[in-house]
Amino acid sequence: MTLGNRIQEIRIQAGLSQEAFGEKIGVTRQTVSKWELDQVYPEIEKIVLISKIFKVTTDSLLIDGIDTFDVKYDSFVCGVYKSKNAEIVVTNKYTLYFYATSQHVFGVKLYQGFENNKSLIAIVERDDDLEITKYAYKFGDKVYYNDENIRQFLGEMYNSIITREMNRMEKFDTTSQKIENPKVSEVGIKKALILWRLNSNFEVDDDKLIFTVTTLKKDYAFTIQRDNDNIYCCASYDEPFDLGLRGGKQNFRIRNYNSNIENKESWCNSWYNFNTDLKDIEYTIEWLVKRYTDDEIILYGCSGDEYKYYRNSKYAERIIECE
Repeated sequence: MTLGNRIQEIRIQAGLSQEAFGEKIGVTRQTVSKWELDQVYPEIEKIVLISKIFKVTTDSLLIDGIDTFDVKYDSFVCGVYKSKNAEIVVTNKYTLYFYATSQHVFGVKLYQGFENNKSLIAIVERDDDLEITKYAYKFGDKVYYNDENIRQFLGEMYNSIITREMNRMEKFDTTSQKIENPKVSEVGIKKALILWRLNSNFEVDDDKLIFTVTTLKKDYAFTIQRDNDNIYCCASYDEPFDLGLRGGKQNFRIRNYNSNIENKESWCNSWYNFNTDLKDIEYTIEWLVKRYTDDEIILYGCSGDEYKYYRNSKYAERIIECE
């Protein structure tokens, strides 16, 4: 990603035209256009101004970074944070916030933006006593929801201060640059599954919202299917092994179906336990390899489904280990 690409990404995410973006920075629309096309480069003071106004680090703007300008601002850290009533996954573009407000009311919020400047685009909240699951999400200028009260949360800004009082369970970096994944024949099935799965993926349209992120230790999912109110949010412990993927107990789940499937089924239950640790996990499910090539691995899934992993899958972000 070039400097021009990054400036354009920040502008679009802020919902600004080139003219409106230029007004905030003190330049013309034509100048912004030239920046985004990499025809000219912003002066250093303009880079710092963009960093301050849109709350992004200068390192995330510059390909090589200029560390001397970052000392004024808090560094941005990607990772997983946990407390007694919450678990938060923070990446450069997204924040996925699992929370509990009582023993029977819990939910998930998805924020989108850059670094610590993100706004709420989707929320699911479950009342387990009443067996009611509410949701709301944004798609462009449209809003879809099944409860008016839950819809009002959309647009709220993510408060990054909350993670300062939480325990950091993981630390990692993310990148939007294309990184070539190894072939199966080069590293084997286990290593290929580990590397191919480390990313975030985001899809949204009029019928659904799907966000998934796999970190170094866990898988997280946030999905809403509007055609039958199929809602599924989870945090699960999964680890690759030589013959496939081994699944452990989820420490958070909201699973709601309104259609031909009753919520009475045990596998449709919802729960949370933020005290769960890796040491407490018993791996009870195995998804074995059904077939594979150098560029794809397909596992046997639940109820005849298939889990498909591709070497060159598109992703919103690639998760990499911190140096």
